[in-house]
Amino acid sequence: MYINVNDTDLKVVNDINEVKENCTIENTTIDKTDRLCYIHYKNVVFKKVFIHDAAIKYCIFDNCKFIKCTFGKYSTSVDRFYRCNFSNCEFYKCCFNNCIHSSVFYKCRSIKCQYTVSCYIVYVKYYDCVMYKCTLKMTCKYCVLTNLDVSTCKFTEYVFFKDTSLSHVKLPKKEKYRRGIRLTKPILGYKMSDEHIVVVAEIPAGAIVYSVNGDKCRTNIAHIKKFRTTDNKKSTETVVSSRYDFTFKYHIGDVIQIKDFDKRHYVECAAGFHFFKTFDKAVKYD
Repeated sequence: MYINVNDTDLKVVNDINEVKENCTIENTTIDKTDRLCYIHYKNVVFKKVFIHDAAIKYCIFDNCKFIKCTFGKYSTSVDRFYRCNFSNCEFYKCCFNNCIHSSVFYKCRSIKCQYTVSCYIVYVKYYDCVMYKCTLKMTCKYCVLTNLDVSTCKFTEYVFFKDTSLSHVKLPKKEKYRRGIRLTKPILGYKMSDEHIVVVAEIPAGAIVYSVNGDKCRTNIAHIKKFRTTDNKKSTETVVSSRYDFTFKYHIGDVIQIKDFDKRHYVECAAGFHFFKTFDKAVKYD
């Protein structure tokens, strides 16, 4: 069940007993000896802070910045941020690493926050969390996302998921294709051949299309329609080779059906016909 949140719902704690504001916490380690509970941080900059085996509970962070901070390499099952609230915060080049045995964020709320410039999130758990009207620019690898609500967030072109299931994530309407769709009408797909010729394929209605990272897609069926040069002119080639398997050839008119199509939406490099949604993206990927 997802947590509901709105613009006025910025506070999850009523028992704040300490306020820290307008300061910088820099080049330090926060560990299990530090008891960070019921603290309200206002306009605080956390710079190059290493959070190691620490539990931060019932805290509020307003207009804070986390710059090049590291949350990682934990061995115990401690929730790093437990029922905390983040409002108008910025996470800049932060690394959340090797935290699969714990929930880094448990029942937390991030409201109008910025996850900017390649935040790197690896082996991390989010449990019953809400990101409300946040801007996301991050890499998620091998994460566990349980009841995560990002339905009001803005996804930039730099959001990247690798081996991270979105099955229990509430996505914005326009991002739901990341979990996969069955086409109701045909679309065109583009991919580069080993000869640097662009293969143009029609992906028919009824085909399954997975696109966990936006531009790069894979499907279970494709009709090869034509070949184009990289400057988008008609190619004189009649047959081209796959870049992945040089022995596999594409001919105009071929119908490619993937019998062992991998239906895990979160595995980008898996069995399927891979393509891009636009000609330019296929050429750029080359």
